[in-house]
Amino acid sequence: MGWFLTKPKSKKKKRKTKGQGWDPARTLAGLKVLGVAAAVVGAAAAWRAGEVALVGYATEHRAVAVTPGNVTLHGTPDWIEGQIAQRLREAVAEVVRSDPFDGRGLTDAAAVLTMDPWVEEVQQVRRTPRGVEVEATYREPLAMVEARDGFHIIDTQGVRLAGPAYWHALEPSGLPLIINVSAAPPSELGFPWDGAEIEAGVELVKLLRGEPFAPQITMYDVGQRDARTDKLCLVLHTDGGAVVWGRPPGDAWAVAEVSTPEKVDRLRRLAETYMGRIDAGGRTVWVHGEQVQTDDRPVKLPSRIVEPSVRGAFAGSR
Repeated sequence: MGWFLTKPKSKKKKRKTKGQGWDPARTLAGLKVLGVAAAVVGAAAAWRAGEVALVGYATEHRAVAVTPGNVTLHGTPDWIEGQIAQRLREAVAEVVRSDPFDGRGLTDAAAVLTMDPWVEEVQQVRRTPRGVEVEATYREPLAMVEARDGFHIIDTQGVRLAGPAYWHALEPSGLPLIINVSAAPPSELGFPWDGAEIEAGVELVKLLRGEPFAPQITMYDVGQRDARTDKLCLVLHTDGGAVVWGRPPGDAWAVAEVSTPEKVDRLRRLAETYMGRIDAGGRTVWVHGEQVQTDDRPVKLPSRIVEPSVRGAFAGSR
């Protein structure tokens, strides 16, 4: 048996050559580092831009004392100008501070305006270099209502806007008058006046207010009743006579009466015939029946309306 001598194996490790392979983990780590660096740079740039914007805003909207004189109410109708508009400006100036970064004051101003009975809705309250500007929608006064405690102003929805007061003390003047309302006015301003009588009076005033003959109507009487049906019977008073209108516009119980457009047309033809007067020259006129009827007696209408004892058919009636 023979022995053979062999060269021992080398224990030296082979070196990896450059470019041996791509390491995804090292690449991803590098990208993460680059992303963090970019985010830091972006945040710093955004902070700088925001700082510049804030400085610009503060420069443009520098601290200006808010007074009623620099509170602007945009789009105010004629009936708001005067005492009402001044009150609204004072209310805004009282809660908005001069600090241009005071957003709470603008929110408080919007809340205060919303609570005013003459303001229906507030769209925006904003600060400007000149002061404060208000965008809002205002309630439209429609009529005065006589109550036991005095006269009140209501809007087109029957909402109480002002009062009680004496007739001459309420603004605006020249509004039609609704009388004989049995329901008490709402306890607070800005709330609707309940009751079918107010609703009927409001609808009739809105219907007739654009007519040429409307100024001669001195009172809209909503407290009368039809003796036959005991239903509400509206009466228009003039300075010398009256027009018995009948059931309120659109009322379901008016089936026995002529239509609302026909009643309006009859009033127009009365005015054409009697030199502009819808009371046929100082008489009591019924316009809701089959024919227009008149009564020559002085108008002293009871709480329940009866048919005229002296009937005179108006020649132009249908």
